[in-house]
Amino acid sequence: MNEDLNSKLLKAHAEGDIDALIGLYAQAAQDAEAGADLDAACFYRTHAFVFALQAGDHRAEALQYALYLQGRETCPVGYDPRRPAAKPQRATISGDP
Repeated sequence: MNEDLNSKLLKAHAEGDIDALIGLYAQAAQDAEAGADLDAACFYRTHAFVFALQAGDHRAEALQYALYLQGRETCPVGYDPRRPAAKPQRATISGDP
């Protein structure tokens, strides 16, 4: 994780800014994934997912689905792996829907 992103995460934690934490951890996951570090990506994405669940944030579904695709989370509600067309719509992970 780059120093700027780490500083932003520390600030968001200190301020209790859950919305920022969700977006920043999701960004850290995307950065780690781009660097081919799947374990780190899933670690950060899990943090984003937990904060999204606690806040009732719309990004929780997309985060859960991304973790599911990586074998790190259970099948999202409404998704039937026998019927790929039944996949839930993916929400935007960062920003507004």
